[in-house]
Amino acid sequence: MPLEFKTNQYPGPNAHLLSLQQSSFSSNHLWRSFHERFIDAIAVQLKERAPESYQVQIVDSIQKADHTPLTPFDVTAIVIHPIDTSVDVQAESVRIECLSPLNSDQRLAYANRRREALEQGLILYEIELCHETPTLLPRPSYLVDPYAQAYAIGLTKPNVHTQWQGFGVDEPFPNLDMILGADDIVPNLDLGRAYNHAFFLSNSGVLIDYLLPPDPKRDPNSMDVALNKYTLPDQDLIRARMAHIAELYEQGVDLDAVMPRPLP
Repeated sequence: MPLEFKTNQYPGPNAHLLSLQQSSFSSNHLWRSFHERFIDAIAVQLKERAPESYQVQIVDSIQKADHTPLTPFDVTAIVIHPIDTSVDVQAESVRIECLSPLNSDQRLAYANRRREALEQGLILYEIELCHETPTLLPRPSYLVDPYAQAYAIGLTKPNVHTQWQGFGVDEPFPNLDMILGADDIVPNLDLGRAYNHAFFLSNSGVLIDYLLPPDPKRDPNSMDVALNKYTLPDQDLIRARMAHIAELYEQGVDLDAVMPRPLP
């Protein structure tokens, strides 16, 4: 009997789900459906909390070039701009992108569009969770550096180099004080809440058996192929998280009613 739950059993991004979402990503639709719910949930928080002088919109991501065919990664993004009734055209002020596991052509197209947007004075936030593909942020590569963190959030402001904040496999999302303009912010934007909401709505829990390593069916010759895409320290954290989930379940804890915490 699989050990599965409706809610996210990691304190931050779910390592089991992310492995499934990056398996054969050229034909995998798990990422796209989850991504859209994640973006929607972030937008809901922003609409609730941003000053009335700003408009929050869900738009097409800049991660797809116009000439490429439809792929599972034609995803959405968020733009926030000040409402100015004196003009008909409203320029973007802030853009939030959740970066997909792009192939080389898509990465090039994204880099070009990203540069063009930044040259127009955009404030850009980039959420990077896909640990199996090269980073798009100026940070240590998780694919190469055994001490690199699996996930990161980048912030690029006009005429300022990208700043990034990393976090690990068994860590919660950092809360963001999201900049909207020179004087306005949305303090403590809760990305973890948005992620967990998307996890629940997408019914992702039925895809995961916490008795098994991430994506155990990726290779018929080994259940650990996807697990081995994580660094050795993170593999240990994933195994510890699996053991912790199994222990609490054996104790009769309702894990769908308890928020996961980082292990000591």
